[in-house]
Amino acid sequence: IEVNTVFGSCEILLPKDATVEIKANSVFSATRLPDGSNLSFGDRTYLSDPQEKGQADFTLEINTVFGNTEIRQ
Repeated sequence: IEVNTVFGSCEILLPKDATVEIKANSVFSATRLPDGSNLSFGDRTYLSDPQEKGQADFTLEINTVFGNTEIRQ
């Protein structure tokens, strides 16, 4: 699943029991990951694994440019 936020704001709510790989890319923006960490510039891969399965149910590609994206579980 790909989500692009440009000059705007986006809130993504993940299912509580889903294991999700998040590939976040930020340019002059704020991307807040489920663990509370922020990404303002660059890229990061994060695994949200509440049930400790070790393998993602699905992958999110998040691209944020001059905006704000918050991902919560």
